[in-house]
Amino acid sequence: MGWARSFLLGHVGQQLDIEELRSQLAVHRMRTVRRQAMSLKAMGKQVESLQIECDNLKLYLAALIRLLVENDLCTKEELEAIVDKIDGEDGQVDGVGKDVLPARNARRARAEPESVVPGATPCVPTKGVRLRPKHRR
Repeated sequence: MGWARSFLLGHVGQQLDIEELRSQLAVHRMRTVRRQAMSLKAMGKQVESLQIECDNLKLYLAALIRLLVENDLCTKEELEAIVDKIDGEDGQVDGVGKDVLPARNARRARAEPESVVPGATPCVPTKGVRLRPKHRR
């Protein structure tokens, strides 16, 4: 391809240049299609992996909910009320929560722990509390 071929061969040289460019374009298109197919395949595997992870999380969540209800730690209605409350924190009760977890470093307001079961003693965190007196020597 080039000016020498066009100059020396005229119209035939131009046709040869065009055919050479067409073949290069076809090779480039095939490479692009192959790259896109590989990218789509990788995305498909990633979606499949995320779906498996989501299914596992649903299974564990269902197990935790059943454990809470069966051990009378809370009722189904209490769980539904908490879910609706959290769902409404983004402004809409639509089954989709956005930023419903508190920020990692946000200070939590100190409040008395509430008991889920009426009449039961609330759980008190023991982090930083010594259960045994420290002996001095």
